[in-house]
Amino acid sequence: HEAIPRKGRKTPNTLQKRNAKNTKEVRGWHLNDEIVYRGEHGWISGFTGTSAYVQNIDGEYMIQKLKEKAKENIIITAHRGAAGGNIPCNTMAAYEIALKQGADMIEVDVSSSADGKLFLFHPMMELSHLNKPLLLSALPYSIIKKLHYVNFDRAQTQFTIADFDDFLEQFKGRCYINIDKFWSNPEKIYEAIKRHGMTDQILVKSKLTKDGRVLDLMENMAPELAFMPIVNDTYNLHEELKGRDIKYVGVECCFKRDTAEVASESFIEKMHRDNVLVWANSIVFSH
Repeated sequence: HEAIPRKGRKTPNTLQKRNAKNTKEVRGWHLNDEIVYRGEHGWISGFTGTSAYVQNIDGEYMIQKLKEKAKENIIITAHRGAAGGNIPCNTMAAYEIALKQGADMIEVDVSSSADGKLFLFHPMMELSHLNKPLLLSALPYSIIKKLHYVNFDRAQTQFTIADFDDFLEQFKGRCYINIDKFWSNPEKIYEAIKRHGMTDQILVKSKLTKDGRVLDLMENMAPELAFMPIVNDTYNLHEELKGRDIKYVGVECCFKRDTAEVASESFIEKMHRDNVLVWANSIVFSH
């Protein structure tokens, strides 16, 4: 038995229970099957739940090449998944559909219950998505997990609020994942990412504070975690981030008009020269 939990476990294995080892087949896929993902060949090296780990010929997990992919193709990110009809956003179904539709990355909002449990939900959207005047952050998770989303007609669906740990396990090794609202619970979110062994798959983002707390935290707590600041119209901290011990991979640009500095060709070219990705947030753009 274990005195402390090994990586990937939430509690010590004091009862000497053992999960099945060396799973060889899941849903018709087998170990060492060759697959092609967006033009790149890879092989199934293992399974976790209903998903698979895929490695390329160099033994690297195929989710590790975000910058290389972006040099050849625009990275398509599904904001809160692909919602529509009876499928609400930020649900497991919405994310599965997004991948089936060809998304390279899925974006998730991570929130916390009053008793510290992480789950997927956009804060302050309870009335829109649950049709209830609630504040989930003030509720225990035992209540939150029983709530159901409503669809666009405000009819209750079968979909409940997703547990963050369950989400990570289901999409481990399958795609890039962008975590929004990271700054609201950075330590807990980071610990969950490490517990599932997914630091190479995750990109976190946050608005920057004037006192530098966000950058200090990333540098001191999670320098290996890919980070992207969220900026509006202008951006003047690029040189500072380059000099920090932070895995600075890109910048999310929010703008309402294409005349904004961050939408200019000169800005984009400068970022690309410095090997920094430019993420265009199309949601706030106004025609």
